[in-house]
Amino acid sequence: MIRLKTKPKRTRIDLLTEWQADTLVVPAGPSRGEPLVSLPFQRDFLADHLEDDNGGPRYRTTVLSTARKNGKSSTLAGLMLGYMCESSPLFMPGFRAAITAPSVQHAQLVPQQMMDLLEAAEYDAGIWFVKSPLPGVLHGPQGGKLQCLSGQRTAGHGLDLDIALVDEAGLLPNSNE
Repeated sequence: MIRLKTKPKRTRIDLLTEWQADTLVVPAGPSRGEPLVSLPFQRDFLADHLEDDNGGPRYRTTVLSTARKNGKSSTLAGLMLGYMCESSPLFMPGFRAAITAPSVQHAQLVPQQMMDLLEAAEYDAGIWFVKSPLPGVLHGPQGGKLQCLSGQRTAGHGLDLDIALVDEAGLLPNSNE
């Protein structure tokens, strides 16, 4: 009997991380200029986020918590670029996301990391970051948008979003804000 080997089916996480490594490069630090390759904890987070349950996300909330300078912002930036870049296997026309944080500076971290990744790779994805009025908005092709929010309890109320990010949640005040 002859058995044919079949390639294992590539998952959405495989497709995303392959696209990231082929398209994006690390913008700064000791790995500057090298392909953006996800570490195991980053892949685990992305896999949880992308896990499918009959056409929809298995988990409505995924949390990425790790010490400073361990790749949280680059993980989120790479994921957002996956949804906003037309060459990505995750691309969604009209993608809508928002990021909220306790300050303007924190709200701009992930969008700025997105721009840094694109610039380092010399990749023109048709994405631009408008910082005025503060805290800003990142625009992408086919109506994609990442809205930055900070400081006001009602900011972002009523937005129709595909994804909402909360950055630096540990710095948010302990109140009903």
